[in-house]
Amino acid sequence: MLSETAVRLVYERFFAEGRNVERPWHGRRECTSIGWPTIRWCAAWVQARVTPPHVLDLGSGLTTIVLHHLLRVGAIAELLSSDTSRQWLAKTQEELVREGLNGGRCLLQNELERLPDLGGRFDLIVLDLGTTMDRVRRLPQITTWLAPGGLILLDDWHMQPYRDLATVCLSGFAIQPLPETRDEFGRFAATATREGTT
Repeated sequence: MLSETAVRLVYERFFAEGRNVERPWHGRRECTSIGWPTIRWCAAWVQARVTPPHVLDLGSGLTTIVLHHLLRVGAIAELLSSDTSRQWLAKTQEELVREGLNGGRCLLQNELERLPDLGGRFDLIVLDLGTTMDRVRRLPQITTWLAPGGLILLDDWHMQPYRDLATVCLSGFAIQPLPETRDEFGRFAATATREGTT
């Protein structure tokens, strides 16, 4: 398992300026990534499972790096990551190499959507993909990939227009804001689970 301190070190390395290393997220915590409290929540949720979960990471970057560390220590059974941007996915894959990580699959979103066996497969879907409108447009399909009793972690829940549109798409889901994920910029996440499941 990974301690909270170990997860925090991964978080800090992600934003560190490396010698002769181009990191597009250096110095851009506010606009490029899930915040530390959400990363901490996600890592704790994964590691609290009795059985390692199957995880779908929609939107590559910091979350991808942390989830790959959790995969390496056996806290995750299966990990698929995707992005709509070929360039951003390539940068994330470079960071995975720098961290000495492999084992999960990183795909472009359109490649992921063509996989035949995603239905009802994932215990956790982390949704931080593209623009918030991209997420809303894809939510009906994304919900079909959720395993019974699974949850969707919705980043950027602080954004009112996104929250309003996503709530309509998630009819039949219980949405729980996570105040403990509020970061220094006022951002926070929420979870969505099918009503009647835990």
